[in-house]
Amino acid sequence: MNVLSARSVFLALLLVTSVTTMADTSSIAVRASVRGSCVITSADDVDFGTLETGDVTSHEATANVQYWCSNGLSYTLALDDGLHAGGPGQPAMKRTTGVEKIPYSVTITPTSGIGLGPTPSQTAVVKATIEKDHAQAASVGDYEDTLTVTLEP
Repeated sequence: MNVLSARSVFLALLLVTSVTTMADTSSIAVRASVRGSCVITSADDVDFGTLETGDVTSHEATANVQYWCSNGLSYTLALDDGLHAGGPGQPAMKRTTGVEKIPYSVTITPTSGIGLGPTPSQTAVVKATIEKDHAQAASVGDYEDTLTVTLEP
């Protein structure tokens, strides 16, 4: 009878264990939202160098702007008219020890595009031009201006 009782107890425990250890499953959602961004990583100065008042040609200078935007994100690049503009669309450098100005024109290329992500960075070219008449009429001295480049998604 001991063998039968031991078997009965074992079967009873097996049934109880089976009933109390039932499994269940559930789904868990995994989500992310990627927000686009744009970053200017570096911007070179535009330097015309030394101008001679007797020059008979216009002067050009270029600079590079390194930047990136999130992969697939549309963006625009723009320049303002600087600190010493004579009006909208009329940037000018101001003499550092006076009030005289030298007008110049400036463009940035490209003005828009689609981001490729942070690697590799992209390059925009800033091109500035001083017309020969403005260089010839300038007073002797050092001239400066500050432009702001805006990179906007």
